[in-house]
Amino acid sequence: MFVYERYSYFGKNRLSLTVCLLGDESSCKVYMVTAGGSQSLLKLYKINGFGEHVFLNLAIKKLEEKFQQTF
Repeated sequence: MFVYERYSYFGKNRLSLTVCLLGDESSCKVYMVTAGGSQSLLKLYKINGFGEHVFLNLAIKKLEEKFQQTF
């Protein structure tokens, strides 16, 4: 498991990305979870989740690029 952190200028706060790799010799699964970087409205709905989406999409893109290079 790896945890990455960055500062979001848009939300003016910190974001974290937790990456967990699970698998064996024949297959591997990647789980990614973002946290922080948003505010809640009455603890029911998150607003300003822009930074979390950008962080997650960047991680997915990098993972896809790395995966394509191995074949």
